[in-house]
Formats: sequence, C-alpha cells, structure tokens
Amino acid sequence: ANEAKTLAQQVLEEEPSQREACEVACAVYLDRGDKATALGLVLRALLAHRAEPSQTNADLVCGVMKRCSVQDLLQVLMPDPNRVPQEQRVAIAEIVAYVGLILKDRGEVVKASQAYRAGVQMAPEHGSLCLNAMHTFSLRRDNLRALAMGCRYFEKLARAGVAAAASLHSIILGADAGGLTPVQGKEPLKLEQQHFKSKTDFLDAMAVGFTMTKLLYIIYPYTFEGQDAGTDVLPWRRGLRRALDEAESEAIGELPRTAIEEDALDLTACADHREVLLQLCAVLDRSRAGCDLHLTPIRNEHAYFASICDLVQISVPRPPLGKATKKIFVVGDSHTLSSAWQTVRVPTASS
Repeated sequence: ANEAKTLAQQVLEEEPSQREACEVACAVYLDRGDKATALGLVLRALLAHRAEPSQTNADLVCGVMKRCSVQDLLQVLMPDPNRVPQEQRVAIAEIVAYVGLILKDRGEVVKASQAYRAGVQMAPEHGSLCLNAMHTFSLRRDNLRALAMGCRYFEKLARAGVAAAASLHSIILGADAGGLTPVQGKEPLKLEQQHFKSKTDFLDAMAVGFTMTKLLYIIYPYTFEGQDAGTDVLPWRRGLRRALDEAESEAIGELPRTAIEEDALDLTACADHREVLLQLCAVLDRSRAGCDLHLTPIRNEHAYFASICDLVQISVPRPPLGKATKKIFVVGDSHTLSSAWQTVRVPTASS
C-alpha cells in the first residue's frame, strides 16, 4: 500500500491530472482528513479531462464525494462567496452541476440533488441547470421541489420582461404568484426565441415548461385531500409554497422527500387541477408551433408534452366508485400517459 502511495505521488508530480494516481492520492488525503486537497485534485482532473465522456471520471468523483459533502465542494470552489462576481458564480454552478450529473448517473441521486440545487441557487436563470435539477429531483419522486425549481426559473424570466414566463408562473401558483401578472398584448402570449440570448436558452425554457406540465399531469387528482371550505388552494399548491420557501434557504443538507398530500376524494380540486393543465398547455402549445421541437435536443420533453396536450382535451374520466385495494404500475415512456387518471376494474378471486 505504501509503495502504491509513493508511486501515485511520483506520477502526480509528472502528470498532476492522471486519474488513477489521483484516486490513490485522494484516498490518502481523505484518510488524513484533508478534504480540500482531495477535492482540488478531483477538480483538476475534471478540467484536464473535460472533453471526455463524464463516465470516465465517475470512479474518481464518486469515490471522493462519498466522503465529502456538496458544502465541502463549494468551500473549495468559493472560499469567500461574497467576493465572487456573478459571471464566475455561473461557471462554478456549472462545475457543481457537472459533479451532480456524474453522481446521478452512478445512482447517487440524493447527493446529485444537493449538487444541482446548489448550482441552481448560484445561477437561477440558467435554464439547462434548472432542467437537469428538475429531472434529478423527479427521480426521487420529489415532484414539488422539482416544480419549485421551475417556478423560480420562470419568475426570473418574468422579472426580466418575458410576459409569457409571467403567465406560466401565474398559472401554476395562482393567488400565490406574488404580484407577477403578465401584461397581455394584442396577440396571445407565447415564449419566442427572440426573448432569449440564444436558441439553446429558448429550448431550455420550453423544456422546463414541458417538464412542469408533465409533473403536474402525473399527479393523480382523484385522491386530493378535501379542501377547506371557501378556499381555492389546490393541495399541491400548499406543498409547492413550502418547497419554494425552502428553496430560498442557503442550506443544502439532507433533503427529505416532499410528498403530495393524498387523502379524500375532491372533485372540485380535480377540475381545478385540469384547468391549470389546460392553461399551461395553451401557452406552451402556442410557443412550440412551427419550431419542429421533435428534431431538437428536447425531443423527449416535447414528446411527453405533446401526449399530455392531447389527453387533457379529452373529457375527464369518472373517478373510481370505491377505494382501490391494489395498485397497478404502468412502466414506459410517453405512450403510457394515456393510462393516467384512469381506473381499471379487474376480476377478483370471488368474481
């Protein structure tokens, strides 16, 4: 073992970013309690091998991050956050998110969620980071936190003058939109490429909207808890508000999964939920017209949205008459969405 450590040190002196030597050296530094030096070696290796596929660095990154926190990583990248200019914060956010991507691909979803959340906090207007953060949170079925990411993103766009973003933000949050009401012009509101610095930024915004629509659609509305009399607050909006308040915090510790409250049947809430989806689809459907999004990098998000956009136009199926005794899981891609909100009566042993 000592010979291996010595050899690794010799290799690092000649080639500081050699991955296998970095792995051995990082283990030594971590055993000594020197997390900062170990993380510094990881960052140097990532920079040197940035043109290679992310999985080539996975053993090094995951081995170190299992023994370090995201906060440790931020401390190395930003020893004094108050003195870091915004442009540099965006670059650091992308590095943290890249670490999150590697962790996610290796199944370290909790720590990947922490990394992505830290990245989005540093660069809230970065559509690609927001989108990947939403996908990572949804892997944990932490849909409310994923929705909160999208809401914060569209709020930033709205405050930058994108009227359609203000509309989407208002549709989702309802009375909790914080005064961000869209200014309606002569034409119906829609997201357009001219509102963004690049086509990539436009596509990211569309994908965030599509993903928010999908997350809301897969919520099964017939199990909404009974609402308080005289209120128009959908059950998931209460949870979303809590997630938004939490998102304002700088803390990035353990993230317990937020659950959708599901108790008693509430048909009024179901109708309100469908209305939210119809309004979201209307804005996004106008925005995608003529863009051939099925030929772009967001074709998967678009495929889900295209299915949902058609499905919500169909009359809502009747809710189940009795309480379900068993669950049926439907696994697949966007083609399985037609089974959502449906009920199936299956033969039992006594029938």
